[in-house]
Amino acid sequence: MRWDPPLEGAGQLVQCRRCRIIWLTPQPTEEALVDLYPSDEYYAYRFVETVARGQGALSRMTNQLRRWAIVASSPSLLRAKSWWLRGALRVITIPARQRFRGLPTRDPGRLLDIGCGDGAFGVYLREAGWTIYGVEFHPVGAARARANGLEVFEGNFTRGDVPWRDLDVVRLWHVLEHLSEPRAALAKAYQLLAPGGELIIGVPNAAALYRRIFGSRWAAIQAPQHLIHFTAGTLRRMVADAGFADIRIRNASVGTGLSSIVAVCPQSWARALMNPGFRAVSILSDLMLDSLRWGDGLELRARRPDFLSCASSS
Repeated sequence: MRWDPPLEGAGQLVQCRRCRIIWLTPQPTEEALVDLYPSDEYYAYRFVETVARGQGALSRMTNQLRRWAIVASSPSLLRAKSWWLRGALRVITIPARQRFRGLPTRDPGRLLDIGCGDGAFGVYLREAGWTIYGVEFHPVGAARARANGLEVFEGNFTRGDVPWRDLDVVRLWHVLEHLSEPRAALAKAYQLLAPGGELIIGVPNAAALYRRIFGSRWAAIQAPQHLIHFTAGTLRRMVADAGFADIRIRNASVGTGLSSIVAVCPQSWARALMNPGFRAVSILSDLMLDSLRWGDGLELRARRPDFLSCASSS
């Protein structure tokens, strides 16, 4: 059934009556997808260049907060700090962790970042002791990730022969909504993880308050790049059907509320709305909405079952 009014030049969102998942129809062909991500404009292919290596004071502070956020998320890295510094890191990295999401919460190991873009996430985690691999379908993104030091598989994740196995973490951060075969992607992630390995997923939340307010003008609709939309319930069911256990979901806003406001406001307001002060207000607003489960993003963590340990404990 139809979910929202038709999108200008990008098709229609429809919702399956049975599984409740929301799809874009018609969907672009695989050959057309590369052209939907212009290499000189798409943020994921320019993140290291524009942010991670930024030289301004704000960029340097942001990058340091991201490094501290990684420490605050890792048990072993955090244990190495004094008790007062552990508390300080947890507090001062709250803004960074609100935007720099999908961080692994285990000790450094081997992580596969699917849809790695230019490798920015891997650059940060490699500094913290992680071994990082990437998957990127776009040749420009893959080339830039390699230039930034990542081992990268270039091509279709679900159908390609990804060379790494027995991984500690597989991460699909705001990637699953871009895939026409999300179930196949989850099955592949299951195969690549070691028993007990962690799956980390981030997607827009189709039940978000901002989606209800802005409708088809909500920034996370992002048609035709976003092919599928999830609620917490539909995402949980799909991940459970793929065989994962210990599924935990929380709201994890990523700022599409602010982007939606900017998009509908007069152009003369846009610069003022994107200043650091208003962005800070936006982060606080997102924290509040996340606590009410109305936030514009979802973060899911799950585990590939370790059948040996399950058998020994039974």
